[in-house]
Amino acid sequence: MAPYQTIFWFITIYWLINLFIAGIRMDDFPRWGTVIWVIFILIFMVVGCSGCAAFRANDYRGLIGKVEEGNWTEDMAPVDEAHMRVVSKEQAQYLADKVLGESQDVLGSRFQVSEVGVCNVNGEIVWVAPLEFRGFWKWNRFKTTPGYVLVSAEDNNRKPVLVDTLELKYLQSSFWGSNLKRHVYTNGYQGYQLREISFELDDNYKPYFTISATAPSIGFDGAKTLGVIVVDPQNGKIECYEFGEAPKWVDRVIPEEIAESYMKDWGQYVKGFWNTLFAEEGIIVPTSYPYGADVWFVPDASGKNYWYTGMTSSSTSDQALVGVMLMDTQTGVAHYYRISGSNEQAIIDAVNQSLGADAQKWQPTQ
Repeated sequence: MAPYQTIFWFITIYWLINLFIAGIRMDDFPRWGTVIWVIFILIFMVVGCSGCAAFRANDYRGLIGKVEEGNWTEDMAPVDEAHMRVVSKEQAQYLADKVLGESQDVLGSRFQVSEVGVCNVNGEIVWVAPLEFRGFWKWNRFKTTPGYVLVSAEDNNRKPVLVDTLELKYLQSSFWGSNLKRHVYTNGYQGYQLREISFELDDNYKPYFTISATAPSIGFDGAKTLGVIVVDPQNGKIECYEFGEAPKWVDRVIPEEIAESYMKDWGQYVKGFWNTLFAEEGIIVPTSYPYGADVWFVPDASGKNYWYTGMTSSSTSDQALVGVMLMDTQTGVAHYYRISGSNEQAIIDAVNQSLGADAQKWQPTQ
């Protein structure tokens, strides 16, 4: 929640009560309540306008920090073929739901698989998702879920694993004090914006929720990552690590949405705000992908994890690639590589053409 929003509603309620009392008393009692409310609205508007991109385009472009240009062939080692992602998110979700439905204890009638997320565990890329409650009454009856589902992202022949020997209490589908976000907020973290709740495993396959702690730096916008909050879903223990001090197993310190926003602003405001409306000189933007997000979680050969996106011109019809960006998911350090080629849409079109008549049966994925 942006700063002042909670105060705004308190003052609005106070003002309405003030008006009601004044209506009963038939005097000018609401005068000061109205003045306070108007002053606060003006403050709210001024702070909001101070973060407008029309006035702060250079600040938005600078949020990403110094972007280093590199040479792709010199900086990047070939990825080990044994550690390439070959299982799509759609396939992983299907396999996770299936293994839950086939469980001997009929767990699928009580719990459901959350949306799968990708993470790097001991150098292996996996899809993982916690078991969540199927509504309030299931939570009220069982209080905990038995664990999580793990699907290999590297081997589509490997059987998914249902870990059902745990007791996960603090979840996004829990209620009251057991609700994950409420639990974090009520334990001293009200001053942060909580972004991108991710379910991750440490090197011993123990589950945690990681939450990026951010705060606005340009008016109400321009989110900056201050650190990462790690929550044990079994006992509720909370650890907060400042930016740059998170354990190595934590894959996501920089949230995906912030990485995408930084990359977009860096390429879009290259010559200020008004250039984006008229000349559009020198503007490059993240490429779009027809079946998912523009930014992808990609481990490299050394074990580091990056947010990756292709960069193209601002023309919606342009299918050419002018470069790629990589941002370290832990440190936020970004690199730009000038590479020519085809963007995701052009590759999708080429794959569909090669499928011919079978294009109606198959759907390319990232």
